[in-house]
Amino acid sequence: MEVEFLESPAIVEVEASPPEISIYYADIGLGTWKVKLKSAHGKSWRVFELSYTGANGDWLNARALNPKGESEESDFGHKERDFLAFSVMLSQPNGQHVKTFLIGKMTGDKIVGTFVDAAGIRGQWTAVRVADSPSARN
Repeated sequence: MEVEFLESPAIVEVEASPPEISIYYADIGLGTWKVKLKSAHGKSWRVFELSYTGANGDWLNARALNPKGESEESDFGHKERDFLAFSVMLSQPNGQHVKTFLIGKMTGDKIVGTFVDAAGIRGQWTAVRVADSPSARN
């Protein structure tokens, strides 16, 4: 900070850098969801943990848990009212990991949607909200 007294004793000039501003957003949980996926790869299920954050509440975070308890975080997610869109790596029934883009509509404790993976395989997915305890995931 720099202070300078000018020619008139009634005038004082103070120069200072503006304070640094940090903005933090809290995650708002959307719950834990048991997800069923159906495509040419076959049928499978996952558990998704969903939350959102951001200045407008439109940044969607998704974490996919496979039956072995391993998880994958989404690298893109968007929420607009009850519409969700996100991408995440999912393991297929054959064990191959494929980036998958999912979109869906959330109504109460249910989500219905469609997806396409990096191999071009399309499918449908449905989800129901489950209790947020580890035993509910099995």
